[in-house]
Amino acid sequence: MKKAILITFCVLCFPVLSHAVALPGDPALLEPMGTTPVAQTQEKVLFAYTIRPGDTLWDIAKWVLKDPFQWPEMLKYNYIENPDLIYPGDRLIVPSPDVLEQVRQARDVREIAAIRKAAESGARVEELQPLPEGLSRSLSPTASELVRVPLYETKEEDDERSSDLKLSGRKNITLECREYKGGTSPNYFSSGYTRRESLNLTLSGQIMKTIKVEGEFYQSDQSLENTYMLKLSTDRMELLLGDFSATLPDTEFVLENRNISGGRFTADFASSGGIAIVGASKGIDRYEKFYGDRTQGPYYLANAPVVFGSEMIMLNKNKLIRGTEYEFDYFSGRIIFLKQVVDDVTLVEVIYESRQTIYPRSLYAARLWSKPFSWLRLAGSMVREEDPEEAGVVDVGVGNTLTPIGHWVLGTDVQSEIPGFGKVSGEFAFSRYQANRLVSDKTEGQALKAAATGSIGPVGMKGYYRKTSPDFMRVGGSEQGSDLFNYGGSADFKTGGPYTLAGAYDYKEVLQNGIRELTQQSSVQARVFPQAWPSWGYEYFFLDEQNDAQESSRKLDHETIRHTGIVGVEQDYYAASIRGEQEKREGKLADRNSAQTRRLEISANSKNLSWLTMSGLFNYQRVDASGDSLAALEDYAVTKVKVNGAFKPSERYSLTLANEWVWDEAYGSTRTLDTKLNLRPIDTIRLDADYTWETLQSLVGSVYQPVYTQTASGQLEITPWQPLSVRLSPSLRWTGLAQGGGLLNKTRTDLGTVKWAQMAQLTHELEGKRELYILTDSTDPGLRFQTEQETRKAAYAARIVFSNALSGDAKASYEQFQKTELQFIFSGV
Repeated sequence: MKKAILITFCVLCFPVLSHAVALPGDPALLEPMGTTPVAQTQEKVLFAYTIRPGDTLWDIAKWVLKDPFQWPEMLKYNYIENPDLIYPGDRLIVPSPDVLEQVRQARDVREIAAIRKAAESGARVEELQPLPEGLSRSLSPTASELVRVPLYETKEEDDERSSDLKLSGRKNITLECREYKGGTSPNYFSSGYTRRESLNLTLSGQIMKTIKVEGEFYQSDQSLENTYMLKLSTDRMELLLGDFSATLPDTEFVLENRNISGGRFTADFASSGGIAIVGASKGIDRYEKFYGDRTQGPYYLANAPVVFGSEMIMLNKNKLIRGTEYEFDYFSGRIIFLKQVVDDVTLVEVIYESRQTIYPRSLYAARLWSKPFSWLRLAGSMVREEDPEEAGVVDVGVGNTLTPIGHWVLGTDVQSEIPGFGKVSGEFAFSRYQANRLVSDKTEGQALKAAATGSIGPVGMKGYYRKTSPDFMRVGGSEQGSDLFNYGGSADFKTGGPYTLAGAYDYKEVLQNGIRELTQQSSVQARVFPQAWPSWGYEYFFLDEQNDAQESSRKLDHETIRHTGIVGVEQDYYAASIRGEQEKREGKLADRNSAQTRRLEISANSKNLSWLTMSGLFNYQRVDASGDSLAALEDYAVTKVKVNGAFKPSERYSLTLANEWVWDEAYGSTRTLDTKLNLRPIDTIRLDADYTWETLQSLVGSVYQPVYTQTASGQLEITPWQPLSVRLSPSLRWTGLAQGGGLLNKTRTDLGTVKWAQMAQLTHELEGKRELYILTDSTDPGLRFQTEQETRKAAYAARIVFSNALSGDAKASYEQFQKTELQFIFSGV
């Protein structure tokens, strides 16, 4: 299949090179002999065609309009909703393609009526002859057939645009030589010469005037496989080949997002449609988290190999960039961090997909829907995912074996609109799962849901019901054994006046991992917003949570009651609000742990001032806890203040300030300050500066202490004349103890870039970078230096443009990395 896509690219590029050949649709063939083209006459002409036995709408649109895909617009123009209700003897009026394009964009019947009135005003109607025999056997009529038919003429430039494809690509070759100096190299460092290649091709445009083409192909010697995508689409149909996430729309129980490699065909017409998916399951979603061991690696994932490009690695919730901040081996799942040592209090989180390599697992899915009436829609779905039986049992070592699985899910759903009320819908699904296809044992389950949404007068209502049996499994869904029972509803009362009233209730019971969990939730809201007085609102919330876990640490049985009140005012240039809340959470187990929380929040912000934006927030929270066990919460209070502002007197100058103070009785105080300055005094000079100060409570050694982090960065860009630009980007970041001033780590980066152009065909870019990172030992009372690493980099890049279709890039870089580590061992400190 990978080879097939390259052939497809070549075939789709053919129309770009074939304008000189007389193809069907060429203006040289479209003009009827002995007649004046309709587009060249001043008289408005409409054509009328009488349906005869054996005719198809596709053939009529293809014959008269030269575009078979315009048959739906042709029906709309004649006020026909259901194409199955057309019979021999019926008469169709066929306008010009321009008029049908207006019909396609029309939003309702009234707009279509106005378009038809304008098109038929003063127009002459000409009767068309019956379709020639044999037309339906070919999608492209012959030249002799074209001569005999009164066709609408297409302008030459439109025909040229009908086959307009653009193929662009990039071939990258990287040569790298790495050498380690200063002793024995670590196990994650590989010395020597490496050569890497990658190819990226992109295809875009359209063919046959109505088919949009999008394509992409990527090949790299660092990935497990090539990735590709080719999409052909019209207004109503789409064909997608390649790698994508498979799902069936408007269903809950059949197919969840599943990454596959294969094909998908989608069709959506006025009264019916469908989707078909064929492919191989590409990977399985995984999530892992762990803490560092005070090294840069290597760290290994539990499930490998990994789908290329699927990983997302975060350090303390901050996403890292592959190649810059970490290296990743997709075969073994090995991670090496490049920028920093990962200590034992840094959380590493990895979201990725592990590849299924034991079996060639296949997936087939289909969904068909029909709308026999304007108020009713019926649909059916099917998904099949399985391993081949002939693969047998596979021994994966350490006494473990894998068996081929089989999984089927069938579903049906209905949606209906009830006049004067609203919508109702329902879905039913049946699943069959075989953990081993070599034996007859299997588990079967069912799932059912129903929902209704509507209104009666000023009252809006919504209700739902969901039930799954213990053994039901959807493809890509939750694990086997999740028994779900869920129902609930909501109602709101709106009179159009200055008040609203709403309420909701939800009951959910689920069996997950052998523990039955039960949740009940209800709420009531009331709001009043008079025009001359401040608005106010009240909300009541109730939550009851419990489970039947046997372990005391996982046992849960408590309820929460919350009352919330809010008052707000809004004027032309400002808005303000006050929010008060009281929440009580009480346990019903033997220890009777409970907590009562009070919150007060005051906020204000400016409005409708283009040069000034201000906002402020005050938040106070008090928790009073009680209980008989050691697990009871402690009393504490948290106060938070935020002040933000932005001053922008003109487009060339702006200043932004953001401040936050937090006083926490349990964890201490924190503060954050962020200041940004943007200056552009003249067109050739631009200056951006950013300064951030953050104070947090962090673990230093074995004790939490206030630690500050300061970051200062800037960017100065000078363009003395248009072909030349110079950019300087220095930055400095340092972290230390707020009490005592000891330095924990420091990073300094100096980056400079020079760009210049020689005419329009040749551009150059020169970059220099120096980065210094210093880390001290937080367990050392003297905070002595432990690690120092310095990176120096120089790079040169050039681009030459030969023509609009061909360009080349060249890049050379030199990078030197130096690292010094010292090990301290303390005892009795």
